[in-house]
Amino acid sequence: MDEIGQLRIYVSDEFFPLYHHIGKSLFQQNSKFFVYCAFVGKRLNAKSPVIKKQELCRAVTLTENDWNAVKGVYYADNGIMGSYKEMTNLMELYAQTGLSYLLQNVLYDHVAKNDQNQEYFFSSSDEDIQMELISYFVSLKEEVPF
Repeated sequence: MDEIGQLRIYVSDEFFPLYHHIGKSLFQQNSKFFVYCAFVGKRLNAKSPVIKKQELCRAVTLTENDWNAVKGVYYADNGIMGSYKEMTNLMELYAQTGLSYLLQNVLYDHVAKNDQNQEYFFSSSDEDIQMELISYFVSLKEEVPF
């Protein structure tokens, strides 16, 4: 873990307010929601570039379990282990796609854009958002795997 040092996790400026809102209210921390979004993107097998990056958190906030999952994703994609920076960069691409998907297909009734073109939640209770995310997760578990 020494090579993590000052490594940062970045998200799109457009989504930064959402990460802060959900990351602080429904998840233990921003990095947990980041990992959740990255796995949504990985499930879709789609990566998107992060435009106008903004620092979300330090990479050291990921737990050992988070890093084990991130390593698994990187290895599945590349067949080799990468550096923490390479793994973080890959997860940023997946998280961008994952949150975009969630906003367009799951949370669309709860978001709007502000004057700076940033997404934000409007007058939705955190419980409503939480229920939408739980329903999405449960629907994935109920899919037929073949």
